[in-house]
Amino acid sequence: MTGIVLAGGQSRRMGRDKAWIEWDGQPLVARSAGALAAAGCAEVLVVGGDASRIAALGLRAVADAIPGEGPLQALAAALAAATDPIVLVVACDMPGLRPEPLRTLAQLAEGFDAAVPWVPPGGWEPLHAAYAKTCLPAIRARLVAGERKMTCFYPDVRVRAVTPEEVGDLESLRNVNTPAELEAARGGFTIRPARDEADVLAAGHLFDNSPDPAATARFLSEAGHHLLLAFVGAETAGFVSGVEMTHPDKGAEMFLYELGVDPAFQRRGIGRALVEALAGLAGSHGCYGMWVLADDDNTAALRTYERAGGHRGQAQRMLTWEW
Repeated sequence: MTGIVLAGGQSRRMGRDKAWIEWDGQPLVARSAGALAAAGCAEVLVVGGDASRIAALGLRAVADAIPGEGPLQALAAALAAATDPIVLVVACDMPGLRPEPLRTLAQLAEGFDAAVPWVPPGGWEPLHAAYAKTCLPAIRARLVAGERKMTCFYPDVRVRAVTPEEVGDLESLRNVNTPAELEAARGGFTIRPARDEADVLAAGHLFDNSPDPAATARFLSEAGHHLLLAFVGAETAGFVSGVEMTHPDKGAEMFLYELGVDPAFQRRGIGRALVEALAGLAGSHGCYGMWVLADDDNTAALRTYERAGGHRGQAQRMLTWEW
């Protein structure tokens, strides 16, 4: 069985090469390679990235056929270079990789062309999967047709959808694309958008007041309204909400509406990571900036916002209307 680490991404959202981020004393690319070896891969290849640095780790580097063309092209190069009929493929940015889920994928791939986790609500996890070399003709055909989506060739091959229960340790699937996601992984928590009213109501203890079901439903249904939740295990540890605002002479900006972290989980970087996650979301939605109002004597909130990259603006007076 051959193990493949895909390391050719440009890491734009992280701001530095994810493959070489240190985790427990070793770069993430080496950590991924180690998990593959522990899963039973006699051969481990690294596709893309800095070949000389990869070789210095004692790993075999395989060049991207067309650098910068995405993971599907890298998968084609990996399958072509692999000597074994079954290939375990992972990304270089997965600090929680575990050998057991990888071995399970290899076993479930028997009789199929691929075994890929399917985890609702996100769907396929194509960069933590087992592929047979029999996938290569379908991948090449899609590439020739100009397609680049990692899952575009799935209709052309036999794919075994692997359930979360079969995967077992879902932490193995976690990847880190942004500084906020890296902070969350280091702190042992996860951040994701609220999926429905039940998600928000279960986090009611974090709000200034108990969420109103009707207001919650309206908030979640409106475009440009965002609510991110932080979890430690199954417990809701924090949240941040934001609203996109647009003005004719300014464009779009994100207003950070409210931030809350359970006292039991404070001082773990959760607040900062939530703010950074909302800022990253704002940037991806085309917002030119983000702003928040905070009381001058709320030193904890001000410190969190500043650590997340916020800058204090000019002193202003807020006026309110109430009825």
